[in-house]
Formats: sequence, C-alpha cells, structure tokens
Amino acid sequence: MKKLFLALVAGVFVLSYALSASATELKTYGYFRAYVSHVTNYNFNDDTDENEFTAAQRLRPYFDFIANENLKATLALEYDTTWGKKSRDAFNDAGGAAGMDTTTNTELKRAMLTFKWPNTNILFKIGAQGMSLPGTFGGELNREGGVSPVFNGDITGAIVSAQINDMFGITLGWARPWLNEDDNAGVGSEADENIDAFFLTVPVRIQGAQVTPYVMYATIGDRAYPAEGEIFLHSGGLEAYYHGDLVGTLKRDDSDLWYAGMSFEISMFEPIVIKGNFVYGSLDSDIEFRNNVRNADDFGDREGWYMDLAIDYKMDFMTPSLYGYYMSGDDDDPWDGSECIPVLASDGWGTPGGFAVGDNSVFDFNDNNYGLVQETPTGVWLIGFALKDISLIENLKSTFAIEYGQGTVDSDLIKKYGPAYGPEIDGNFVLTDEDYFVQVMLTNKYKIYENLAAVLELGYASLDMDDETWENWKGDDYLDDDAYLVTFGFTYDF
Repeated sequence: MKKLFLALVAGVFVLSYALSASATELKTYGYFRAYVSHVTNYNFNDDTDENEFTAAQRLRPYFDFIANENLKATLALEYDTTWGKKSRDAFNDAGGAAGMDTTTNTELKRAMLTFKWPNTNILFKIGAQGMSLPGTFGGELNREGGVSPVFNGDITGAIVSAQINDMFGITLGWARPWLNEDDNAGVGSEADENIDAFFLTVPVRIQGAQVTPYVMYATIGDRAYPAEGEIFLHSGGLEAYYHGDLVGTLKRDDSDLWYAGMSFEISMFEPIVIKGNFVYGSLDSDIEFRNNVRNADDFGDREGWYMDLAIDYKMDFMTPSLYGYYMSGDDDDPWDGSECIPVLASDGWGTPGGFAVGDNSVFDFNDNNYGLVQETPTGVWLIGFALKDISLIENLKSTFAIEYGQGTVDSDLIKKYGPAYGPEIDGNFVLTDEDYFVQVMLTNKYKIYENLAAVLELGYASLDMDDETWENWKGDDYLDDDAYLVTFGFTYDF
C-alpha cells in the first residue's frame, strides 16, 4: 500500500509538470488535521474504566485537472493515521507505530469527471463523488448547508443537473452504493447483486426562499447486502437469539426502497433564517420470518419519517439558533416491521451539540469523535439551542450548543422482548420513549494564520435510561455515568 500511495502522489506531481506545458491546468487544495483527544466514561460506565486517549491525523489532498471552465477531472486521496497503532484498525486508520511505513492506509476519496454539455448549462458529474439528498440542517461544522440523514456519503454514480430558468432547476441521479459480486471475480454483476438508487430533485428559488422537493427509488437485490448487514433491517441480537443464520435468511429476497421529501430555506425575513426538511421512507421487503409460533410476513419491512426545523438569527458577532428534529420510532410489535425511517447510506450526521447523539466534531475521523450513543441518530427526537460563530475576540470563533432529547422507540418493545428486537442502529444504543439525554458542546477555533487554526473542543453528555425498561436486560445502573470530551488539535486548509 505504501508503494501505491507513493506512486499516486509521485504520479500527480510528475503529471503536473507535464500539464504545465499543455492547455490543462492543475488546481490543488485540501486539508490536514491532527489532534489529541480524551473521553471519560466512553461507554457511560465508570466501573469499566472506559477512558479513551487518542492522537490521530488526516491528510486529504484534492487535485483538479482543468481543461477549461466546462471540463475537469478530480482526484482526491485520504490518508488517516492513529498514532501508535501497529496496523490498520476497525475505523480504517493506518497504524502510526514505529516502522509505520509498512502499514500505510491510503483511500481513494474522489475520482470523478465534471463537464457541461456544449452550448448548454447541463452539468454532468460522473464517478466516485460526494452524494446527498437535499438537507438544510445537520453536520453544520463540517458540511456547508447540511446533508440528508438518510442518504449522504462518498458514493459512485452519475448526476445530471440543469437550471431551467431563474426559478426552476432539476437534478437526476443514479447511485450504486453497493455491489456484491459473489463469484463473478470482478467481471460484472447480476441484477440481484446490486443496490441501485435513482433520485430526482427539483429546486425552486423565489426571492427570499428556496424549496426543494425530492424523491428516490432504490432496488435492492437479494444478494446485494454486504456481509456486515445494513441498518435498515432488523439484525443485531436476533441471530444469536435464535442460534442460526437468521440474518442471512432474512436477507434472501429482493426489496424496494423509496423516499419522498422536501427541504426548504427561507431568508426573506433576514436577519432571521428559517430552514427545515421532511422526508418519509419505506422499505418494502418480501422477507418472511417463520418459527413454530409466528408467521411474520412483514418482519423485514421498515417505514418511518423524519423532520427538522431550525431558526437562526444572524448577528454581527454571533448567530443564535433554535432547532430540533424528530425521528419516528418502533412500536411494541417487532413482527410488523420497523417504524424507524430506513437509512440507505450515511457518512455521519449531527447537530452543533452532537457529542453523544449525532456526529459532530471538526476531527470526525476517529472513534473518539463519533457520537458515543448514536453516530447517525435513529428513533430519537431532540431540541437544542446554540450560539454559533461567536466572534468577540479577534481571530477566535466559538460555537456553544446545549441539547435535550428522548428516544421514540416504544419502551414496551424492550420490556417484552429485550434489546435484540430493537431497531438496528449500526451497533449503537437504542433509546426508548422513557430514556432521556442531555449533551453540551463548546468548539473554539483560533486562527493562527490565514489557513492554520488551533481547535479546542469540550463536550459533556448525560443519559437517563429508564430502570423499569432496562433493568431485566442490562441491570439497574445501565449507562448511568456521565461522559466528558476534551480534544485539541490543528487544522490546515490549503
């Protein structure tokens, strides 16, 4: 891998010299991040001494090969290192121990072509790229304008967009987030081995407002699932509970997934800006689960909804923000499917205070800085207040956020059947309608030079897990110790 990384970097620089004599322009940009971080009570249990100290770094260089204003190709690489680790870990971070040059881990972040059709404003983006359904809220510290909680990430596919007139635009997209080739040895795929998603967005702009309705439809083959499973299906403890390959059995049939939603942003009342999003999603699966007691034809189905709303008041020295979101949660019957909204792909999503529930950190590329309870929230509601971009001292900007939330999963589901029947949320904790959480984040960014900044993040999170719901399964002190975060690092944007 080291040789591949060096070859790619060397090739880029050699090519840049060649391009200097041609009509093609090379534009480079990207960033470097490095930090140290300490989390106290990582699993909300001080009896297990779960204190985590991590030092890590990320380099992400982008290269645009520009023929003209209408045509370019983009290559981006990503190199993550956890200091002191001997080898690559579960979070795809390369080891940083002595002799680390033998254990590098370089990832391909972007490999895409961007061009306009001649004499039109029709824009094509083809290849490995960042994709998301519309979103005006969430992930604000790291992603301009917010992203979708159900579909966002680095995904291969093609997008075609055009501005019809000053008011209307249209975007069509095809994404292939997963392909399970089985024994085809890389020569292609069959229909039942793919997950293919097709989406349409129609942004409408009027003076002081933008509204974007959208739809997505995905076909999911019965052999398309990766080995680790997906979070839109029941999984987790069910397999162990029934002592068999239940999860694999459940996934041996085709499924259809679709979303319909609308995002909006209203700026006509400036300095007040109102933004929000609503999306409904449904997974229709022919999966059947049968045992000696039950015949649950709907067990593999999943449908639910999500909505958010944020009100910002933009001031010269800060932006106060009141916001919240709601995600539907499971009822007390696991056999009729899940009532949580399906999540097709998520590269992390969160709010300004997302330390426990939600993904929010300038340094969100190591396990210390992902949401400790849920990285991509599922089956919860939240209300929060933030003071964003506080600028009272020259070169220093701060964001302070305090948030309160609760689960939306029916607590009777856990009381009756145990946590194995709760919605699968990527290995994180289920929160019921009897469980509460509070989280606080303070992020400070001091500009040393124009492109170099020092960052200090402080976080606090507390859970109140209902004893009556959890004591038979997890004991009466389940997740009852508060968690704290301290992170300090540097960011260089170039």
